Amino acid sequence: MDGECAVIIADALKNCKTLQSIVLHDCILHQAFFQNNISDTLKSIVATGIQASYLPLISNSILNSSLQSLKLQFQYPSPSEDIVNEFICSCLPTLPQLRKLELAHLTLSTRTIKFISNILPQLYELSLESNELEDVGIISLVLQLPECHHLHALRLDNQGCTDIGAISIVQAIKEYCIWVEIELALMVLKP
Repeated sequence: MDGECAVIIADALKNCKTLQSIVLHDCILHQAFFQNNISDTLKSIVATGIQASYLPLISNSILNSSLQSLKLQFQYPSPSEDIVNEFICSCLPTLPQLRKLELAHLTLSTRTIKFISNILPQLYELSLESNELEDVGIISLVLQLPECHHLHALRLDNQGCTDIGAISIVQAIKEYCIWVEIELALMVLKP
């Protein structure tokens, strides 16, 4: 697909007033689709194979939208820590209807994890696969769990934590077990 065709398709999708969910796998389509603000009727976006340079474009496109579900997966190399921080700290707080968030294979700073922790109480599902949260990030999320009355799915695969992070998760499960689903596969424990 060439750029002109992608723009025509993206415009048609954006102008569809009944479109509520979209899955995008084509990088050319990513760029064309996220050029402008998304429609208020769009509630769910899954975008995979995204180029790291598109994250600011995506952020501007979904800012202050009615989005309820967001899944982003990037091509290698992942976006820089600064770009990810800007996205999470500036964009996510403007999405009050967001209920499901899936971000995989990103470098998340302590500041960024705290922002995710702040929006955690509004989420029903959180998936942070392979983000190397380590103990500090895991504990930051666990500390918010008493406020998470809606959270029913928590996926923290491959976080590179030690026994301290793993035990904090176990204690949270025992104390706040309100989840329907929890996934801790490949919790690579560091010595």
